[in-house]
This record gives sequence, C-alpha cells and structure tokens, in this order.
Amino acid sequence: MDWLSIWIHPRQVTERALQKGYGRHILWLIILGNFAQTATREANRNLGDDHSTGYVLFAILIAALISVPLTLYIVAPLLRWTGSWLGGQGDTDDIRIAFAYGSIPMIWTLPVLLADYALLGEKMFQSSLTMPTEPFALMVFLLLTILKVIMVVWGIVVFLNAIAAAHRFSGGRALLCCIIPGFILILVVILLTVVASL
Repeated sequence: MDWLSIWIHPRQVTERALQKGYGRHILWLIILGNFAQTATREANRNLGDDHSTGYVLFAILIAALISVPLTLYIVAPLLRWTGSWLGGQGDTDDIRIAFAYGSIPMIWTLPVLLADYALLGEKMFQSSLTMPTEPFALMVFLLLTILKVIMVVWGIVVFLNAIAAAHRFSGGRALLCCIIPGFILILVVILLTVVASL
C-alpha cells in the first residue's frame, strides 16, 4: 500500500504514481498535505492566546485552502523550472504528483495532532502550554512529540526523493531544486527593499 511503502521506498512509489499520471486523487493528497503542514505550523504560533480554538481551526482551514492553488500553479511550476536548470526532466504535472505523494508523511501527522488535542485541549494552541504532570499523560505527550519530530524530519527525506523521482535525478539535486527558489525569493525581497529605500 502506497500510504505505508512511501515511508521506505519513496522513489519507487512516486515512480509508479508518475506512470499512472495525474488524477483527481492528486488534488486531494495536496489538500490534505497542505492542511497537515498548516496545522503543524499553526500549532506552534500560539494563536490560541488571543483567539478561540474554533477561530484557530478555521484559520488553519482557510490558510490550507489558499495554499493549494499556490502549490499547484506557483510552487510546482517553479520547482519544474529550477529542476530543469539542474538537468531535470519532469514537467509540471510530474512535480504535482511528486508533491502529492511527498506529502503523505505530513498527512500521517494529522492523527498525531488529533491525539495531541485530545491530551492538551485548547492549550495546544497557547503559549501557556506546559508538559502534563501526571506520569501516564507525560509519557504520552513525550511519545507524541518524538513521533511528530520523526514524521516531519523523515517527511522531508520522502519529499526530496519524490521530487528526485519526478525529475529523474539525484536526491542532492532535488535538495538544490527546492533551495534555489528560496534564494531567489530572498534576493527579490532584498532588491525590492533597496529600491523602496531609494
């Protein structure tokens, strides 16, 4: 099953997906992946200090939905473009497929985040969050934290391998392919800042 084998054989799973081509399930994987990534990020921003849990969840949903077209029509073409500089052969749909399958580890964090919320409640989104004092709750809290770290770190490895499969090049080039757009963005921001200060 791809949901499990992607963890161990990300390149092979992505290659099989590329052979099948772009389908409706790709969009749903990207939506779920972006929602999981947004939820993980927002859980650390302490939005719950000033807003209700309902507001935080609604903000996560809206941010995730906004990020989907950005992923499909800006990020994917950008990774295709930078990848082509490095000898990559993937087209934009290939990158979208790789992005979708590379997001599966992040989707797996959703049950862990739900378990976090069941354990911590609204404090999950607050700066006042403290570790539980009850031994069993503390053990579960530490286990969930370790699990999230492993999922996020290994998720990066899976994502890079998926991009490498789409472009038919090495993981090292996949890393450069993902880093270059960030440098370009930084240079653009610096340039705009300098121009605005003139």
